[in-house]
Amino acid sequence: AYSHTDTMRMGPAWRYLTTEVRQRPNLTVLGDTQVERLLLDGNRVIGVRVRRAEGGSEIMAREVIVSCGALHSPVLLMRSGIGPAGELQALGIEPVVDRCGVGKHLMEHPGVNFGCFLKRPARLPRTLRRQMFAGLRWSSGLAGCPAGDMYIIPSNKAQWHAIGERLGLIMMWVNRSFSTGEIRLKAAGADALPDIDFNMCSDERDLARLVTGTRLMAKLQAEQCVQETVEEVFPVSFSDYARKLALYTTWNAAQTWIGAQAMDASSVVRRAVIRAVIADAPSVDDLVNDEAACRDWIKSSVLGHWHASCTCRMGRASDPMAVTDASARVHGMHGLRVADASIMPSVPCANTNIPTIMIGEKVAATILAEG
Repeated sequence: AYSHTDTMRMGPAWRYLTTEVRQRPNLTVLGDTQVERLLLDGNRVIGVRVRRAEGGSEIMAREVIVSCGALHSPVLLMRSGIGPAGELQALGIEPVVDRCGVGKHLMEHPGVNFGCFLKRPARLPRTLRRQMFAGLRWSSGLAGCPAGDMYIIPSNKAQWHAIGERLGLIMMWVNRSFSTGEIRLKAAGADALPDIDFNMCSDERDLARLVTGTRLMAKLQAEQCVQETVEEVFPVSFSDYARKLALYTTWNAAQTWIGAQAMDASSVVRRAVIRAVIADAPSVDDLVNDEAACRDWIKSSVLGHWHASCTCRMGRASDPMAVTDASARVHGMHGLRVADASIMPSVPCANTNIPTIMIGEKVAATILAEG
């Protein structure tokens, strides 16, 4: 109930920044504002440089808490001279603190999906958003993995648009992954997009378990109770066109409505649309009977689950790959903390929403205790 209403998911900003809280005299919320870099005095952070529509300005502070998420917190640190010295120097950024772990050890929960064209009685009404009321959590038994390291969730709505309303998803992922990637700056400017490489399935342990999970999805979809509710089941391999259709636009709504009517009217059209937009991939039988094909499909179709983490990970100062200490302070800096999923030492064997909120609570309590 805390994070959901009947119609929408409630983010922490809505739940914590209530009307009463927003009226506090010691709180100012700046929207449409980009933080370009941290302001430094030696190895002390004294504020931030921000840019708004009316121009740039500086905000001074006794302490700065960075909470830009696992993808953007390390980017802000690196742009400010905190990170791998060699990489920063190559971009013309003067290193202030050489912490080679900034942006490294990027982790996610890698997974793949099966899709299904739902029969009319199984479809959710347009008034209901996508819900996930059931899930299967199981243990792979792989050495070094905790219990419940695998997860499957079904959903009776794949996307916001008309085609998505006719598609269900079976989503499967590895809850305790081992593959790691990295985030690197491509340029020093605040507008430059970083180079993000999740490197999912680079660890054989993740790939092998996704093969096992794919076979379990195939077994589940063959059950009579599933077959009674679907017309087609297919491995999902999202095309660039499918990604474009995911954007909320009037044109996409019109295109998908026309496509959905045709899919309902003709099984030939339905299969053609599925093949062209969603499932340019081997069949379910091919994945079950040909492990090489299964591995190739997983490598080409693997995706994350909005659980990016670990790019400013917590650890001892003596660990060159650690970025923050047990109080979320950045090693080698004063007046700077990071409080988001980037400080996790490894991705949790679970969703990251509640653990990230816990990080915020813990860091807030630590700051108050320190006075």
